[in-house]
Amino acid sequence: MNSPLTKQQYRALALAQRAALTPADQAKATERVWTALTQYMEDQFGSRSSLMVMIYLPIPNSQELDLIPWAQQVKANHPSWQFCVPYLERGNPDMTAANYDPLNGNLTIGPFRVPQPADYQQTDPTTIDVVIAPTLVVDINGNRVGYGKGYYDRFLTTCRADVMPIGVGYWSAVPPISDVDPWDYTLKTYFDGRVELATPNYN
Repeated sequence: MNSPLTKQQYRALALAQRAALTPADQAKATERVWTALTQYMEDQFGSRSSLMVMIYLPIPNSQELDLIPWAQQVKANHPSWQFCVPYLERGNPDMTAANYDPLNGNLTIGPFRVPQPADYQQTDPTTIDVVIAPTLVVDINGNRVGYGKGYYDRFLTTCRADVMPIGVGYWSAVPPISDVDPWDYTLKTYFDGRVELATPNYN
């Protein structure tokens, strides 16, 4: 690849190639992410008696990495840790966070087919310690490509300055994105399924 790709080009490639992954490939990548994420959380936060972790709930039939079983195991090992998830409302350009119990989740489907708690109890974003965001692509500088609506970029500005934004996805980090914007939030770390994204040359 001789020329850098834009966010939209990376997004299109990642979506097409994610849809083509076999169930076996998805399972192997998911296990790698769970393992790496568990080790990181234990190393960084294992001694803490309290922690607020934001995860996402995968869109049905989207092939997104599923963190619900991972969160259930974490909750079983750290009962005092708390979880929250994104919450969207029609007509609201910004997302909020809602309390979520991975061991007892009563969910409904919200805008963009995103699952969310049926009983909305808002989480104060300044109480969140870790935000784990789904990614389509992350470049070697930590710049994230999502679905292009900017929800996480805007939401992270409402969190504390020391919040830990973590990305998870299938693909290994790619060469730098060509059109990073000033408002794009850079991830602190990224865990991937070690699948290589095929990136043709765009000229």
